This record gives sequence, C-alpha cells and structure tokens, in this order.
Amino acid sequence: MRSQWGSLKYDKATKTARIRYWASGSDGYKRRSVTLRNVTKREAQKHMAALQVQHSDDAPCPTVRQVWEQWMLPELEQRVESGDLSKNSIRVYRSAWKNHLSARWGDVPCDAVKAIDVQQWLLEGKTRVQAESSKMTLSIILDKAMKYDVIGGNVARMKYVLPSESTVTKRDKGIWTLGELGRVWGLVRGTPVEAPFILSAFGSCRVGESLGVRCDEVRVSGSVTLARIERQVGMDGGTTDRLKTRTSRRTVVVPGNAGRRLAALAARGDGWLADDGTGSPIGQRVLNKEFSKAVTGDLSHPYRNLRNSWQTYTRWDLGVPPWCSEILMGHNSGGVTEKYYDRPDEERLAKVISDAWDAWLAKGNVDPIPAEWDDLGPGT
Repeated sequence: MRSQWGSLKYDKATKTARIRYWASGSDGYKRRSVTLRNVTKREAQKHMAALQVQHSDDAPCPTVRQVWEQWMLPELEQRVESGDLSKNSIRVYRSAWKNHLSARWGDVPCDAVKAIDVQQWLLEGKTRVQAESSKMTLSIILDKAMKYDVIGGNVARMKYVLPSESTVTKRDKGIWTLGELGRVWGLVRGTPVEAPFILSAFGSCRVGESLGVRCDEVRVSGSVTLARIERQVGMDGGTTDRLKTRTSRRTVVVPGNAGRRLAALAARGDGWLADDGTGSPIGQRVLNKEFSKAVTGDLSHPYRNLRNSWQTYTRWDLGVPPWCSEILMGHNSGGVTEKYYDRPDEERLAKVISDAWDAWLAKGNVDPIPAEWDDLGPGT
C-alpha cells in the first residue's frame, strides 16, 4: 500500500509489516522506516495512520527541483561514469531541465504537479521533440519521488496530447544504390573522409564507429577486407570504447574493390584511418561537414544514411539473410539462439559476404568502385 506520505509492505506469511515514511527528527527531515512483527495487516495500517498524524506537518513535500538536484542528477552522473548511460542522454536531460522544466516546475512540490497543468505546459511554445524530452525528464524525476515515497503516483507517465508532427523537422531518409555509392566514392576519394565512407557504405558502420578504426585493425581475408570495431569517435573527436550495444563490438566485412581500397589506405598509415593531420581522429562534426560539402545535388543525403543504404542493398541486391546482416550491423535481435548459441567467427561472416558479392557480380553487375581505383589520383 502506497500513499502520498509513505508506504506499507505486509508479509502475510510472517505477519511482518514494514512502514517507510518521511519525518523530522534530531537529524533533520529524512526518510525513515519501522518494522512491526506479529501483527495483522489492519493493525499495521492503524500504526501507519497514527505515524502519519504524528508527522504529517513535519515538512512540506520536496519540490521538483529538490528531487532533481539531490537525487536524480547525481544518479544520472554516476550512471554516466559507470558506462550505463551515454553522455548524450544526460545532455538531453540537462537541456530539458534548464530550458523547459526549471522555471515552470522547479519550485512546485512534487505532490502539487497536476495532470491538467502538465498538459497545458506541454503545448506551450514547444516543438514535438522538445515536448517529448521535457515529458520524459519530468517523468524520471517523479519516478524518483515515487521510489522514495514522496508521492504516490506519477502524472507525467499519463498519455498527453503533444504538439503537432508539423513541428518536427523532417529528416532526409534517402538512400544510395550501389551504383550511386560508386559515384559518391569518386567525390570523396583522396580525402580524409574516404576511409570512413568505405566503412559505412560497404561495411555497415555507424558514424562514430567509422571514425574509430585504426590502421592496424584492418586486414585482408581472401577476397574481402575485415575491420575491427572497438571504439567510436564523438562529435568533437573524443574517443570512447563504449559502443551503442554490447553486440556493436564486432568485425565488419568490406567486399570487392572497396575492400581492396580500404586495405591500401590502412597500409599507408600507422595511426587512425581517418586522421585529422595531428595524430588524432576526425570528429563527427567535421566528417558530416566535409561529406555534405563534397556530396551535393542528386547524390546529397546525410552521412548517417550510408548505413541504411548498406542494409538495404545487402539484403535486397546481394541476398544476404537477415541473420547474417544483423550481426554485421552490430544489432542484438534478443532471440535465444542469437543471444546464447549462434557465435559465428570472422571467417564465416567473411565467406557469406564474399560469396554473395561474387554471385551478384556473376549476374552481370559491375563493382561500383573501378578496378583501377589506385591509379585514379586524388578525388575532386
């Protein structure tokens, strides 16, 4: 049983009750608990009611700001340090608090947050994305207040009307065909963007992953080139070995002339494949800027869409089955077989892609990267 003031947990088998509540004492206003043994549930409820009468005027309910600053934010920071939460996630929470929650809810007691006020607030001058992040942040704060028996329910978890989808900036979802990827390569060849482009367009890498590969992590295996994904690079060039999921740490397979070109680029260096000229990796911000500057017109799409392009042509043109392409993308399907039993090594994955690529070429298709790739000189 939970109330706005405290909670009661009763064990019928042992006739034991534990009451947790908030009260003032010589050590200040804090969360307290008492355990009652050999009592009925009714007796425990009466005891809890008596405690509430005794302490109900001890202190006001903590404000939303107090819960955020004293409990929620320290926990989020600790989770970032332990690797359980990404820096981007806490950045979203901090931004929502600063720009949308602090002024409106900071001084409001948690038990005074009402659904009708939340609904009005969500529709006041926010885009849909801002409303969603604001609602999410308020929700985790009130969840924390519930956990510590400050309130008995979380109104932020209710379903609300959000701003129109028209307030959302439409993302470019366009992809490239294999032939178009060859044209894009022609625009970025000879530039620092070339190696990460190959890793994303022909190896399935996410943006940050494509920048985090070192030259000695690339090797040739038969007719394909393998690259080990061990880390990723952030917006400003900072590196981390914390990847998106546990299955993101993997080996990617780059077939055909793109693989040969990648191996040649790796053989020419001894540091980062995408070096900024000072011995450090290129950051995502620079990569996106340089890519969009080089790739324009009918070929223009965001760099991140290279991964979508890889998944699409790998399934539909090369005929690679999902159980293989998902592994190469670093996805975790969550199935029992994938989680506990299926453990293909690099060579098996390489053979699937190699065979699929050769079969595609045997149908009369042309490798999008010209065979004379190494004699073409610098890119445009």
